Amino acid sequence: MSSASPCGGRPLLPFKEKTMPASEIEIHAIVLRLLREGYTALTAAQRRVVDTLMAVC
Repeated sequence: MSSASPCGGRPLLPFKEKTMPASEIEIHAIVLRLLREGYTALTAAQRRVVDTLMAVC
């Protein structure tokens, strides 16, 4: 597996200096908040499964 290809998927996109529009940043912030809240709601056993899966990728 190449280091430029996470989890054997698509190659990483080249870095762009252009910043995201404010509306897109707001959407990202909302999604990240929902992910954190969802992770917090998991049981310890469920978190271990998620952590293990994330470590593989």
